Amino acid sequence: MAKKHKLDIFTISESWLTDSVSDLEVEFPGFSLFRLDRNYKIGGGVCAYVNNSFKCVKLADLSYVSDTGLHQLWLKVQVKNFKSFIICTAYRTDDVPVNCFETDLSFTLTSAMTFNVPIFIFSTCTNPIIHLFYPPQNLHRHCFRLLLGQVHVPGEIANNEYAKFWGG
Repeated sequence: MAKKHKLDIFTISESWLTDSVSDLEVEFPGFSLFRLDRNYKIGGGVCAYVNNSFKCVKLADLSYVSDTGLHQLWLKVQVKNFKSFIICTAYRTDDVPVNCFETDLSFTLTSAMTFNVPIFIFSTCTNPIIHLFYPPQNLHRHCFRLLLGQVHVPGEIANNEYAKFWGG
């Protein structure tokens, strides 16, 4: 699917990966895998595949599963000699309170802003169809309140099990 749609970056929620699954078992040729496993409970987890030609590092200090259950995987990406950007793929189940955007995400988003580069945030609800922060108005309100001009929240992305990154 990644080759067919010429994806450079795609993310997966509900990866169900744990430390018992090796990277080799879920690799895609031509892509680097970045993952955030949820080892203490069945299900959950997020991962991102990034084109090998891109420079990409996981921002380990920002990537974690919060006590409320919000998953956040933060990556800093650079394509050729262009300015870097940050992507975050986040996941919340229906039982995770919506205010996790203002509690858990607020802290990491503020920290990510110190890099002074564009930030793109992708998220899903409880199924593999990509929705951007369910309900999306909560994140938009939150970003507006913080006057985060460097944060980009793309509109809804349709299609199963992947999201294509596009520049902004």
